Amino acid sequence: MSPVSRGRKKTPKPPSANAELDGVFGDVLRDFIPLAAEPDVLQVELFTSELIGEWWRAPEPYDDPERTVGLGLVRYAGRTSTPAGVALLRAMAALAVTDEQRSAAAQAATLMAERGLAVPDWADAIGTASPTGCWESTDVYGDQTTLLLTFDRAGRSHGIAAVLDANHLGGCVEEAFCTEEPDGLLADLRAQAADSEGLLDVRPIDASRARALIERGLDLADVSEVEPGEVLVANRALVLARCRLLPAADVLAEPVKHTDAERDAIVTEFLTAIEETDADAATCARLIVDFGCDLDEGRPLRVGPGKLAEFLEDWVPNEIELTEEQAEALPDVVRAWAGWAGGRSELSAHAVAELLESAEESIQYFEDGPADDEHLDSYLEGVATGADDDLVEETLARRRFAVPETSAVVGVDDFPDLDPADEDERYLLVLGEHPEYHDALADPEFDGEIDGVDPHLFIAVKQVLVNQLWADDPEELWPAVVALAEAEHDRDEIFDVLGRLVLEYLAGALTGEQDPDIDGYRAALRELAL
Repeated sequence: MSPVSRGRKKTPKPPSANAELDGVFGDVLRDFIPLAAEPDVLQVELFTSELIGEWWRAPEPYDDPERTVGLGLVRYAGRTSTPAGVALLRAMAALAVTDEQRSAAAQAATLMAERGLAVPDWADAIGTASPTGCWESTDVYGDQTTLLLTFDRAGRSHGIAAVLDANHLGGCVEEAFCTEEPDGLLADLRAQAADSEGLLDVRPIDASRARALIERGLDLADVSEVEPGEVLVANRALVLARCRLLPAADVLAEPVKHTDAERDAIVTEFLTAIEETDADAATCARLIVDFGCDLDEGRPLRVGPGKLAEFLEDWVPNEIELTEEQAEALPDVVRAWAGWAGGRSELSAHAVAELLESAEESIQYFEDGPADDEHLDSYLEGVATGADDDLVEETLARRRFAVPETSAVVGVDDFPDLDPADEDERYLLVLGEHPEYHDALADPEFDGEIDGVDPHLFIAVKQVLVNQLWADDPEELWPAVVALAEAEHDRDEIFDVLGRLVLEYLAGALTGEQDPDIDGYRAALRELAL
């Protein structure tokens, strides 16, 4: 499903850190010259929404881009005496995302109109529409919900759709867009539900609740560590504007808080039902319950494919240190939990079967690691085809420990597809792991520390270790990593320990002041591996 694109005008690129904002604002006003005569007010709204998206979550130096850029643009337009300025102000009065911007834009537009400046034909229509319906399409597990808001304006219908992910911060908006064919979209949602064998349901939803869910979901997108997609960025302001046309938002219920005793009771009920007494299984069950209580809006018993995937593929690998016995027990516990919780939630037999099938995929991911087929050749660079399985497994484990990601964001630059086998691109992947140092590293005049750390030296040392792990040279390095991991050190702690050895034995090579003590370095690594 794609947002409306007919008649879209190209918006300016976001201002760079060194751009003169007045110059950028002037470019925006020039773009509004043809919009003053645009016959389709929806296209004006879409353009304005996309413009506003350009400074949403803008990088430094704009600590508060809504004031620096958004309110700054309104004030700049208010100082002009052009029809384009009036058009921009009218659009911002309807679409801006803050009360301060909308109020300032409306006041400035009124003053300019009183001075006799031409007002666009769409000035009274922009931002207005009559709500005609609110619909909710959700899966039986509660993993994902699509909300469709429909509106009428002067006999023309349009709609706003928002997709919410319950497994991302408890309901973050993942996508949002405008459609000029809301009836067709609603028909598509109903057709999907009809073909889903009971896994999807489409029903009306109270407008106040729909507004509350979308506004909260967009608030969550504001703070999410995940960068929003282009479609959401472009449509966010319009979605919020349409929400303001609905009745006041419901007050959503706060997540239920569960005591330790209540969590233990759920674990006991589950273990009794499956006749399990193993202590490691009990620990794994408690992890599932804690995950639901703490990260799923206080819903430990809700179960779904997306939730299990988040648990097994993200939360446990990144947040939990399991013993070998617990890691072996977890897959069977998850299988049993899926069946038990699915039945307890009164899911249909078909829904439980689909849940179990999906759970197997997540279990395989948990057991085998990500199936990075796209970059598998890179991770196995130099390993002969048909090589021993143990060698392949060891190489993948070592190199994926060294370089776990294949994408990076460095400053304002996004590198979505890097080759870990390329040393230069591997350097970018190392940089991408440490955004706290990006500004200092990009500043040629910076010569100091951040929180007691020299960013240049830190990155140089880590790059040495990453390259050594990639090449398996020295060969004593990987056994030292394995030993530290078995001693329950996490990845950052392991790099800290090894980094101290690099500084002790190899620092002279980094600075060019003396030869490295390779023998001493290898001996220290062997000592760690004991």
